[in-house]
Amino acid sequence: RAMLKAEGVVLLHPSDADHSRRIGAVTGAEVVAMVHEMAGVLEVGAIDTVALVEAAVPNAFTASAPGGGAVVVVHSNLLEVLPREAVRAVIAHEVGHIRRRDSIVALMAHAPKYVGGVLGGFAILGLLDGLYHSGWGWLLVERALFGLLALALWSLANLTLRRIGARASRLGEYIADAHAAAVCGWEAHVSALLLIGERVEALSTLAASIQDLPGRIGDEDGARHLRAVVTRFPRSEVDEAVAAAMAPRI
Repeated sequence: RAMLKAEGVVLLHPSDADHSRRIGAVTGAEVVAMVHEMAGVLEVGAIDTVALVEAAVPNAFTASAPGGGAVVVVHSNLLEVLPREAVRAVIAHEVGHIRRRDSIVALMAHAPKYVGGVLGGFAILGLLDGLYHSGWGWLLVERALFGLLALALWSLANLTLRRIGARASRLGEYIADAHAAAVCGWEAHVSALLLIGERVEALSTLAASIQDLPGRIGDEDGARHLRAVVTRFPRSEVDEAVAAAMAPRI
């Protein structure tokens, strides 16, 4: 909820002072209508909040929690580079996440990793304390070997938990894709994914090309300047070669 009050966030639902605002192929009111349509089709109930983020990178995400309501957030560039049917497919994908309660699933999948990290930290501190008070001799060697073994096992467990969390996240994306394809058709959904991927590749190329230019971006304000430059990049441009060629001119 705090994110919705950040700079560059425009609330589209439940209150929008300018429903006629057009972003690319759709208006704010049409985005809200698509969200409610998909919520009905996928039987997820009411969507409490729909918001727009002024951002140069095409993206969309959702959040839902018991008592906190469901939120759908779309980036402005997503609406600017996608045709109407592709926007509808992306929204169906995001509402699919709400249907699966993926926000809660992700929290549960990643919780063991964080809990394990905290417990492992305390265990390492205990081992270090034991080493400090063991003096010299075989006791020190035994405790050191035990500490190394414990550290190796903890690292292996942490890596396994991270992989489980990443696998759960990927599975959630695949199932949300299936929901979107079932509602909007595979052609519309795959088209949306390809256009988003091309735009991201073009922006990545532009950013890398600009960073390679000497003296153009200072270290202190690099991130802020880079965001400003990326925002100036044509919204509909998805060609990597053009992105690289435009970098020096920008």
